[in-house]
Amino acid sequence: MLQDTARDRLAPGDLPAHRHFAAYATLVRSGDYVEAAVEGRLNLTPGTLVLHPRLHLHSNRVARAGTLWNVGLGPDGPQDVGGFAAPAHWRALRGPAIARLAAMDRCPGPSEIWEAIDRAEDIPFDPLPSWLADLSGLDNIAFADAQSEVSREHAHRTFVRHFGMPPGRFRRERQLQQALCHIAGGLGLADAAAMAGFADQSHMTRLFQREFGLTPARLRARLRPVPQITPVQDGGHSAA
Repeated sequence: MLQDTARDRLAPGDLPAHRHFAAYATLVRSGDYVEAAVEGRLNLTPGTLVLHPRLHLHSNRVARAGTLWNVGLGPDGPQDVGGFAAPAHWRALRGPAIARLAAMDRCPGPSEIWEAIDRAEDIPFDPLPSWLADLSGLDNIAFADAQSEVSREHAHRTFVRHFGMPPGRFRRERQLQQALCHIAGGLGLADAAAMAGFADQSHMTRLFQREFGLTPARLRARLRPVPQITPVQDGGHSAA
């Protein structure tokens, strides 16, 4: 679990897909890097604030070394970004108040983060090629589709570069997030498995244990109700 506050250094290179159980904010102080997830890809530069929901899966590619603050966030943030953990959605924001926090010599507290968010603007996701935007929304991603007009190998590389994971894991992660929403919202485990597209409840349980280290029943006991996940980009536009 992420500590409440921590100062980290960015070293050039790739950090494979990973997740934290606790929700947290990352304040970029120097350097720049790319963060990718099922929602898309964000370019992060000094003065950027990134909100990570609990259990959110993402990867990083650091282009230029730097430093950042990680601030643990509890479920006591503003109601409009609340949920089973605050924040409810993966977002990157920028604004004068965030820039002032990044310039401070000390790590800001959660209350300062929430105040800065109120006066900030969202940073859009990187645009997708039209053919990749079409493929990313499919339940069964088929790169050999004759309409894509690109080779399977090129499509696969582009997909991994943009979402930070191969198509198979992308598909599983969306299923897991959908199941989390259903379970935290009070749906029975068998129904949640069916609604999320798992073969059966046992299939869902195995993936939960592998990805979260907990069974769905144990994880449900630790969750509060959550909103639906942010849709994947459509046609190169950022998700709402």
